[in-house]
Amino acid sequence: MNFKVVSTEIETIKKLTKDVIEITFAVKNSELEIAIKPGQFLSIKFTDKDGKQGWRAYSVLVNEGGNLQLCIKKVPNGKATGWLFELSENEKVEIMLPLGHFGFPDKLKDRIIFLATGTGLVPILALLENLSQQKFSRENFYGKMIFGVRTEN
Repeated sequence: MNFKVVSTEIETIKKLTKDVIEITFAVKNSELEIAIKPGQFLSIKFTDKDGKQGWRAYSVLVNEGGNLQLCIKKVPNGKATGWLFELSENEKVEIMLPLGHFGFPDKLKDRIIFLATGTGLVPILALLENLSQQKFSRENFYGKMIFGVRTEN
């Protein structure tokens, strides 16, 4: 199976916590802007500290207004996240066009329950944002979000 790979530039990197960053890529008028749907993920090509290359998948947080955002948690001794946390703004990276089919069914049921922890919240936030933009309303609709986090204690 052949996948489309494109090169894009990092626009901004924001440190959200000691081990979570938000990377924004400028994708206006590119294949990435058009191709990504809420709930999908991208694969980013990385080079580890030993010079070996590989691909890692990350859920898309936002794809609007010409910006593509990923929220990435640093994994201790992680090959890809170690590399990503060392990148700077304006650097180029290679991205494999989006994959995955996580999303709402065509006929949305009356009840939805989301369950997520940590950065696993990212694809759910993308879906909820998309749902709110569609001005979704249903009189007898019920939705619940259950979110878990680790604590120091």
